[in-house]
Parts: sequence; C-alpha cells; structure tokens
Amino acid sequence: MIEYLYVISWFFTIEVIGLITYPIVSFMCGNVHDKGYSISKILGLVLLTFISWILALFHICKFGSINVLISIFLLILLSVLIINHNKIDIIKLLKQNKNIIIKSELVFIAAFVIFLIIFSKNPNISYAYSEDFMDYGFIKSILRTEYLPPPDIWYAGTTLPYYYGVHLIVAILTLLSNVPTFISYNLGGVMNFALAALASYGIGYNLTKSSFYGILTALFVTFIGFFSGFLQLSLFLFPDLGTIIEYRHVDVQNIFEWFRNYPFYEIGRIIPYSMVFYNGSVLLQGDIHGNVVSIPFQVAFISYIYGNIVKGTFFNTADRFNQIVKFLILSIFLGFFILINPWNYPTYVFFTGFVIFLTIFKNINSKEAFIATFSKNKSILFEYLLTIGFLSVILYSGHIILSSSTSFSGIGLIGGKTELFDFLEIFLLFIFIMITFIWFLFQKHLSEIICIILLSFVLAWLSGFQILIITIPLILIPAFGILTITNNGHENIKYILLLIITGALLCLFCEFFYVDDIFGFPYHRMNTLLKIYTEVWIFFGIASACSLYFILRDFSFPSIFKNRYNTIKTIWLLMVIFLIVASTISPLAMSLSLTNGKNTLYGKPPDLDTLNGLDYLMEERPWDMSAIAWIEENIDGNHIILEAPGKCYTYSSRVSALTGLSTVIGWTSHELTWRGHGSQVNIRKDDTDLIYNTTDNNNAIKLLEKYNVDFIFIGELEKEKYSNDGLQKFSGYPEYYMLIYENECVSIYEVI
Repeated sequence: MIEYLYVISWFFTIEVIGLITYPIVSFMCGNVHDKGYSISKILGLVLLTFISWILALFHICKFGSINVLISIFLLILLSVLIINHNKIDIIKLLKQNKNIIIKSELVFIAAFVIFLIIFSKNPNISYAYSEDFMDYGFIKSILRTEYLPPPDIWYAGTTLPYYYGVHLIVAILTLLSNVPTFISYNLGGVMNFALAALASYGIGYNLTKSSFYGILTALFVTFIGFFSGFLQLSLFLFPDLGTIIEYRHVDVQNIFEWFRNYPFYEIGRIIPYSMVFYNGSVLLQGDIHGNVVSIPFQVAFISYIYGNIVKGTFFNTADRFNQIVKFLILSIFLGFFILINPWNYPTYVFFTGFVIFLTIFKNINSKEAFIATFSKNKSILFEYLLTIGFLSVILYSGHIILSSSTSFSGIGLIGGKTELFDFLEIFLLFIFIMITFIWFLFQKHLSEIICIILLSFVLAWLSGFQILIITIPLILIPAFGILTITNNGHENIKYILLLIITGALLCLFCEFFYVDDIFGFPYHRMNTLLKIYTEVWIFFGIASACSLYFILRDFSFPSIFKNRYNTIKTIWLLMVIFLIVASTISPLAMSLSLTNGKNTLYGKPPDLDTLNGLDYLMEERPWDMSAIAWIEENIDGNHIILEAPGKCYTYSSRVSALTGLSTVIGWTSHELTWRGHGSQVNIRKDDTDLIYNTTDNNNAIKLLEKYNVDFIFIGELEKEKYSNDGLQKFSGYPEYYMLIYENECVSIYEVI
C-alpha cells in the first residue's frame, strides 16, 4: 500500500510542476493548438532544475529540501510575473483548452501506467549489462552533497567529471515527493517514458491537428523498434533462414515462448563494432542515463522552438520584458543539454539556427526574393544566433569548467562505412515513409529529383559510402522544397522537411566523423553512433508520423488515394502497415520478456510486483544490504569509504553506488573513460589493494591519509579478494580503527 502512496506523490509532484509552468509555456507557444501544454511539465523540470543547480553551484543555498522549495518559489514568481505583465487569464486559458488538456493528460497517464506495470515486474537496479549502479550512485551522491558539482563516488576527493543533470532532476523530484531513492529511481524511468510520449504526442498533434497522428508520433518516437525484430522472429519460424539472417536462433517450443524469451540485447549490434538502440528499447531498460532521459527533453525542445519561433512571435516582440524572457528561457532550454547530455548540444544549436533561418525565409519561393531577404535580414539572423548561443554557454559555464570530462580528444575523420542493409534494418520504416512524402511533394520536379538520385548513386559508388544513396536525396530534395514549396499549410510541411534534413545530416556526420574518445579502433565510433542515432530516431520518428498525415489526408498536393493507380495505392498501404507491425515486434517482445519471461540478463528473474529496485539484492546479498541500510541510517553527508575496486557490469563498487559515499576507486573502466589514460586510476587500484592486503599498518595508515578515508568496509567481496592476514590488522589496531558495525559477513571500521 505504501508504494501506491509513493506513486501518487511522485505523479502529483510532476503535475504541479506542469501547472506552475503552463502559463509560461502558453505565453511562449500560444499560437500552437495545444498552447504548449504537452511540454509544460518538461519545461518546468528544466527551469526548476536550472534554478536549483545555480543556487547550489554558486553556494547561494545548500542543495536539499530548502534549496528545492526556494527554486519552486522562484518558478512560481516567474510564472506570476509573466501572467501579470501579459494579463493572462488563467481560468479562461484552462477553460478554452480543456479538451486538449484532457487528451494530453490521458496520453500521459496511459503511458505512465503502462510503464509503471512494466517496471513493477522488473524493477531491479542492477549491475549486469547496465549502468544502473553508476546512475543510482550519482543520485545518492547528489542527495548527500551540500553544493554542486557532486563528489565523484568512484574517484574519492574529486568532483564528478560527467554530466549529471538527469540525476539532479530525479534527486529534486525525490526531495519534493519524499519518495525513497530505491523507488524514485524506477519512478524516474516511468516518468521519462510518459514525458517522452506526451511531448511526442504534442508535436504530432500541433503539426497535423489530429490526435490520431499525435499518438502515432508518440508510438514512432518512444516505442516502435528496428526491423530486426521481424528478422529475429522470421528466423525462429523458419530456421533455414539462418544462412541469411545473422541472428541467434532461440530454442523454445512455440511463438508465445519466443516472445517471453526474446534476446533483445542482440539488437544493438546491427552495425559491427558499434551499439545502436531504438528509443523504446532504452526507455524499457529504464536507466537514468543522459542519452535516455534526454529523449523527452529533445522532443520538447523541437516542439518548443516550433511553437516559440516558427508559430510564435519570437522575432516580433516589441515589449522589452517579454523579449528578455523569451531569449533567456530559450537559452536556458538549449544550454540544458550541456547539463543532461552534451552530445545533444551541438545538434540543437545547429537545429535552432536552421529553424531561425527557416522562419526568416518562410515566405520566400524564388532565388531573387531569397537574396533580397537575406541581404535585409542577415544581421538579425547572426545577431539572434550569436546571442542565443552565447547565452546558452555562459549560463552553463560553471558545469563546463568544473565537470567536463578530459577523455575526449577531438573529432576523428572517416569513422567507418555503414552498410546499406544495416542502415535500412534500423530506419526502414521511417525511410519508406519519408521517401514517399518527398516524392509526392515534388513529383512535378521530376528532372531535379532524378539528377539528385543519380548524383547520390555516383557519390556512393566513388566513395564507398553506401548510405549516400539515401542520405543525399533526404538532404537535397527537402532543401530544394523548403525554398520552393508554397502549399497551404506550408509552414508545417517545411518544418517536417527540416526534421528530415537534420536527421539525414546527422547520419552523414556519423559516416565521415566520430568523436575521438577512449575507445580505440575498431570500436572508435561506438559512442558516436550510440548517442547520435538516438537523435536521428527522434527527428525521423516525428517527421515520418507527420508525413503520413499529409500523404493520407491529401493536404494540398496530389494524393495516391484518389481514383488512380489503385494497385500501387493498395501495395503502398499494405507496405506501410506491414512495416509498422514488423517494427513493433521487437519492443513488444522486449516488454513481454522483461515482465513475464525468464530473461535474467538484468538480475533476478522478473517475477516481482514492486518498485523497490534493491529488493532482489536483499535476497542475493543480505549481509551487504543490511550494512548498507545501516550506513544510510547512521552516516550523513559526504565521506570516503574504502571498498574493493570495481569492474564494470559486475556486482562491485556496491557500497559507493548504493549509498552515495565516495570510494577511492570504483568501476575502473568508467573512470578511465571519463578521465583518460593519464589519470591515477591504476595507482588508486594498487593502493586500495595494498591497504587491504598489507600487514604493515604504517603503510596502510599513510595510504588512508593520502585519500582521506573515513571508513573501511570489509564484506564478502573483500574477504574473497584479500588475504586474511591483511584484513585482520583492522581489528588488531583498535587505536587506529574503531569497529562501528558488524554482522555475520560484514565489518565496518571508522578510521580514527
């Protein structure tokens, strides 16, 4: 029963934040159909987190309940100022938009409940093939800290060299809702999907004026998966296809068992030496990780600048107060990606520039008019771009200076060449719909289209980059269309074309460039594809769902569903239906496998009905968990605790991860990734081993003082790894070590 109260408290907290922010977003996006309601919760989280972060970063107010309450007050104050200055009638606003508000809330509630059920069946905050331990530890560290950035739980004595914005969001909501962290972690994952579905529904609805296509947009962006699922199922049904389809055959009795035992972890390996995931798969896994939690914020940003710039009065605000507020909020929102997932920031800087450019030239349909308008507005164009870009960096400069990882060494050239079949296996549904959309928009310009297609084939043949066959047409034809199209409703069509161009440009970037990090050849572009293809999925997903609306509803251009080419029409429609169904196989099977199957990849078999993410460890590691519960109850604030060095994706570094206390060295591979090979990771590992193993207490004391260790944890892992003689010294020198906790398998000493 108590867990239901936690769920209600969490849900109510999000709703209140959204209501506080609705007047702000309705003022910014007042010309779109939902008045920005679908992104009010997300914008509220952005502003609330930003205020709280500023207060703690600049030591204005310690992070904690008071900090968060002050931030809520300041958010309310901003909302009231905008209401009063612009004479917004809140009651009238709510009454006029009650229908879309109700529809939006139904989408949010449905998505929230669906994922609540899924997560309650498999809630494990686990360590195998997951970064749950890391993400949970970051949240616990933030909740223990007084000021930001938080301490690095796995590199004691330093602050976190990683983007921690998503963890800060969950920490803030944990404080506001008064939900235990081992439950709020899972509620954060549930919220993440619900917000992504709501924001996707909103942008789809605003671009098409249709709730159906809003829901379809949410399905495409947040749930639908790779064509791989269909291939995997085909291999099970027809094992002889094993010579063609390179997936593992699942040896089960029937198709129902196949869905319950779906090997979903194989889908990320489509492109050799890389990992790519569709959004639904990472949302289902529930990690509170930057590239996962940023999904709803990316969708919301796309929706926000559509409402604020394309449909809004961003360029025509004479009121000085309103102009400052609009610039400030847009800059806060754009810069927020630096805090939650810096990989997204360059993309949305360029996308913002594209949208501003599109808006300035939205009524241009000739070369002469374009040149004249550019000459007249070029100073405004660059002034706006520079101001927004500059502000977004300055506002988050504290994070850039204090928390930037040193493991990235620049941009590398020619990261690899993605095979065309692999690319289609990932984006087939979206590409099929977008190509159809482009064809029927510009079929009157047949000669130009043929030239572009021929160019793409020639470039692909000469360079060896196979996906140029697709990406070049998806860039050049829509770009041509943006400059020429004058159809009724052309603003929305142009925005969809811009989404297509941006997604295709990102795909092209991944072919010619990669972010040079710790992963060496041939895995050098693994991170680049993993992070950027998530962005591509969002751009293509929104564009594809909304493109279907314009294709099927015959909105101002020749339709394929009018008395001609009946055979082609039927085949095309059946293909779309088939691809949609085929693309739902993987996420549907993954959902069933996680909730009702026997898949133990992420820890204990999913037979639970709880949101307690640590419940399974109480059975698997009861002595550790009893000691960790004691630490949570009796040790406040930031301290350094010694435990055995950790190895990623194993049950290790568990004390630091589950309490938020820092340890000398945790998951070594992750610290090497963040800090580079020139760090002290291996020295710290050797020093920790020596502290535990040495029988010379003087050496141990010197090293404990070197790292300012406050507590020493001796559990099952330490007893398995280190010599008994070395461990006995802690009980043999009571003048140096005070035993403060003990159970059958665990001892905790305080260094005196």
